Amino acid sequence: MSVFAKNIICLFGTSILYSKCVCSLIRLSNEISEASRIRPSIWEAHLARDLDHDLEGGESISQFAIRIEHALERIKQAHIGKIICLVSHGGVLDMIYRIVSQQALNTHRVASVPNASLNHIAHDGQRWMIEKWADTSHLMDAALDNVDL
Repeated sequence: MSVFAKNIICLFGTSILYSKCVCSLIRLSNEISEASRIRPSIWEAHLARDLDHDLEGGESISQFAIRIEHALERIKQAHIGKIICLVSHGGVLDMIYRIVSQQALNTHRVASVPNASLNHIAHDGQRWMIEKWADTSHLMDAALDNVDL
């Protein structure tokens, strides 16, 4: 963690905000196009967004949501009154969006999470809210070619 201004806290590599472990699918990453044939049950559970399936040794969607929700609460409590800059992976950002917007965990993503986008959430003392999402206005020309990879 580094502080770069009086009221701004920047968190990089916060261990509680790592992406969801999809262990068996990670082991198939070299053959992801073959995953549905090699491990059909894992692939189907992944596609169906089965909330309690741990993908054989990974983290279930439900477990991931609880971990991210607790992480948000801990960060909020530790930095009351501060602006927090958080750098994380798309899976974590997707889960933050779902938690804040109360989107069901078993549905497909409704909000884009472009690479290098800026996402603004706030807490008003009662609840979280999304102020701005998937902002790529700071990116120029060629950088926009790969934002959804």
